[in-house]
Amino acid sequence: MKQIKLDLKKTVHIVVDVQRDYCSSEGVLAKARGFNMEPMVKAAKRIDSFVKATRKSLKTIWVRMEEDPKTIAENLRWAQDDPLTFCKIGTKGYDYFIVRPEPGEKEFHKIHYVLFHNPEVLEYLRKNGIDTIIYSGVLSSRCVYASMVTGSALGFKSIILSDLVENPAELQAEKSEFLKVAGLLFARVMTSEDVLKMIKEQTAKNK
Repeated sequence: MKQIKLDLKKTVHIVVDVQRDYCSSEGVLAKARGFNMEPMVKAAKRIDSFVKATRKSLKTIWVRMEEDPKTIAENLRWAQDDPLTFCKIGTKGYDYFIVRPEPGEKEFHKIHYVLFHNPEVLEYLRKNGIDTIIYSGVLSSRCVYASMVTGSALGFKSIILSDLVENPAELQAEKSEFLKVAGLLFARVMTSEDVLKMIKEQTAKNK
């Protein structure tokens, strides 16, 4: 694999949907589907560590989903039969899980699996000259995948942090397939350790 370089001024880390209903053993996803959420908990902790390690040198923006049949994007409501309600605003399920933005960090709300469905996201990225997106979050094979493919179509370079995107234990096959396809066609698939090393090297050069 050829080496790549990061222009930190043009790069952003997007944390996707790390919320209680999607990640916690007490959330709706775990209780409704009977999923083992241990991989999600571990990933959230790793995301928290990565954000804390890169906060001074890399922009981080935060995206949360409200998956409510009453407010979700109309085309999704049309496509789904008897959808469940996840992460409803005003409930604990919408809250961040383990991770949390600091005051002043940009946050976005979405009602679609694709984060670019909220036009404010693209507007922010264009306004700030971003050309590369580093993705972490959940579910890897759903919201992260859908957002990454859309971002690629919009011209953004994509990096998937393979150890910072996750699915419940029962959906690990989906995650593996997502990483395989993403790395083949759309993105660089890298570990957070490798990206952290790149960031440290770039920061040292800029001093």
